[in-house]
Amino acid sequence: MFIFISCQVGFERILREEVGELYQFNGAFSLPGFVTFKTPDDLKSHESIRKIISDIANRSIFARTVSISLGKLSSDDLVKSVWRLVSQSQYFINRIHVFCRDRFVPGQHGFEPCVPVELKELHGCLTASSPFPKFLSSDAGQFNQPAICGETVLDVVRIEDDLYFAGVHFVTDDAPVHVCYSGGIVPIQLPANAASRAWLKFEEGLWWSKFQIGKNSCCLDIGAAPGGGSQVLLSRGANVIGIDPAKIAENVLAHPNFKHIRGRINQTKRSLYKNAQWIIADINAAPKYTLDVLDDIAKYNQNINGMLFTLKLPQLNLIKQIPNFIKQIKKWGFKNIKTKQLVFNKQEIMIAAK
Repeated sequence: MFIFISCQVGFERILREEVGELYQFNGAFSLPGFVTFKTPDDLKSHESIRKIISDIANRSIFARTVSISLGKLSSDDLVKSVWRLVSQSQYFINRIHVFCRDRFVPGQHGFEPCVPVELKELHGCLTASSPFPKFLSSDAGQFNQPAICGETVLDVVRIEDDLYFAGVHFVTDDAPVHVCYSGGIVPIQLPANAASRAWLKFEEGLWWSKFQIGKNSCCLDIGAAPGGGSQVLLSRGANVIGIDPAKIAENVLAHPNFKHIRGRINQTKRSLYKNAQWIIADINAAPKYTLDVLDDIAKYNQNINGMLFTLKLPQLNLIKQIPNFIKQIKKWGFKNIKTKQLVFNKQEIMIAAK
């Protein structure tokens, strides 16, 4: 048996190593943003594979969609070929996701991960021609509709113009939010008035972390400039203190719930943010600097409900230090800590500590 996993371009080797350590799977066919794995010969039970791909989706930092591979297909007579593979597999499909692998790193050449509208026709053809329509969910005909708990999802991935892979994955009650969406891509787009790409990262981060940051919450944004992350918090009715020596976008500065402290966090009076309940941070520095800054705040402020922050990975060998980063965060008193390279992250990871 084979499984396939989508990921960010440039992290294929990291993903192979990560999955290899978890399950001793061997990497097989691979292209930027897409990796397949061969499972051990003694692992033949579909139920075992089902549990494993759900486990990888929960535990992997760098995986997006994780699927049992049904096979690869050419564009010739694609729809019939897909359903033939499904029939042979004996899976009962409730929903269909179509997507394509990333071609670039997020933000490169203006690229942002998305499910192309051009795949809508393929989705419609697959839905209309299902040989088992009674198993499809009532809204399965809606393009790019999220899956819900308990559903079996058919994944059809365009790898090249004339090459596709078909697979299945399952939505469990403990599945991360990305499992529900085509290609693991949450359907958010950068607003025209967004101050920066940080808006994408923290909007996705709140979906993923499930942090309930509501009206009048007191929030601290470290490394705020030019203000994309602060906008995400402000849109939820929060009061935001943004700390950064650089300039903040005018539309953020003009918001009545925003206050800018111009300077570095280690030069700022702690009393100014002593009541902060939620902290976000997107500091363009090595992980040690970011963690030291947050360590100091966590020791001073006992009112914190949660932190959502990025750790930059300028050298990929820093990935081996992630377990040590988590140990340091646990010392701050946080018990619920999640780590993920989000869809809109670049060469960095997001950490949610609650």
